[in-house]
Amino acid sequence: MEMSLPSHWNKPVRPAPERTKARGPYPAWQRCFLILAILALTDPLCCISWAQSPSSSTSPAQHMAARQAYDEGIDFLRRRRIDDAVAAFRRAVGADADFAAAWAELGLALEGLERHEQAADALEQALVLRPDYSIARYILGTACNALGRWSNALGCFEEILSRHPSFVAYPEFHYQRGCALMGLHRWDDAAESMCEAIRINPNYSQAHWELARIYDMLGFAPLSEEAHRTALRLDPSLRHPAGLPGLEEAPTLPAAAAATGTTVLGK
Repeated sequence: MEMSLPSHWNKPVRPAPERTKARGPYPAWQRCFLILAILALTDPLCCISWAQSPSSSTSPAQHMAARQAYDEGIDFLRRRRIDDAVAAFRRAVGADADFAAAWAELGLALEGLERHEQAADALEQALVLRPDYSIARYILGTACNALGRWSNALGCFEEILSRHPSFVAYPEFHYQRGCALMGLHRWDDAAESMCEAIRINPNYSQAHWELARIYDMLGFAPLSEEAHRTALRLDPSLRHPAGLPGLEEAPTLPAAAAATGTTVLGK
């Protein structure tokens, strides 16, 4: 019996050439930092935040202390001293509670340490002060994904699309959006997002892995097995997804996948 696929799957994703295999996904903190570094060059909202003026309730001395602590935090981030960066950004917001960029960077650093709840709190505070701060909203979405708050995560990503559509150029954005859609069991939409992530970066092993899970849920076993093989070819060490809590009802991969020792749920 011939399978009927949704229209957006008419063009199958081509596996990446063997010679251009990815080395595997970056650690969470490094992914966040790389995304921030890229977007800082292209997102005008970053430039506005970096040049933030003192709030009306902050004295010049307090604002100077906040800026100094903020600059130290940025330097610590660049040197991958994430714990020190957290401490510096906490000093910055302690000196100037209306310093939106410092709250956002605090959330970024906490998310890099996988302290998702604290990261979400800091990022929400940044967005109270700067609702148009797209990077803070993106990192908040990733934190909500890690916490299993799928609706909140998807809301972040949809808001970004309406305010700052240039995010569609980044495969990680589509991957995170796809994870939120998976958590909501919107499998067709999740497949579309994962396919888009792979279209932009065919070497995205984690996206191939999650696409295999989606196809399996939809009953497309051959496509699931193909995506699973591609994920393991790109990253032979990949034995679990990025860690999506709340998907306990997700089925296992087909028997061919089980034979490889693969586990379907998170860490």
